[in-house]
Amino acid sequence: MAYYVYLLIAFAIVSVLTLRVTFRSFHLIGKSRELHAFFVNVGGSLLTACRAALGAMIGYLGVWCYRAVEDVSAGGVYAVVSYASLTLMFCIGLAWTDETLRDPHAVSSYR
Repeated sequence: MAYYVYLLIAFAIVSVLTLRVTFRSFHLIGKSRELHAFFVNVGGSLLTACRAALGAMIGYLGVWCYRAVEDVSAGGVYAVVSYASLTLMFCIGLAWTDETLRDPHAVSSYR
């Protein structure tokens, strides 16, 4: 997961630089846009990993309740549901951030 976080941080830095820094050279403008286009394709990896983890948590809870009914405890179910809820909120935040950073010059559709 640390690898995906590093990719997201690099993606955010490149997006902010592409949006905020005004280059005087057309060559540098082109290179910054190429770098941003590269990170757009790589930057959503953390979101994909979190979505997979969320699906695994929900699947684990379903299988656990079905296969080991006698081992199910309220505390265990609460812990899995809490982790899944936090992961869902994190996924929502990442989805919004990913969409915003893909095209920093566009106006967000959520406003």
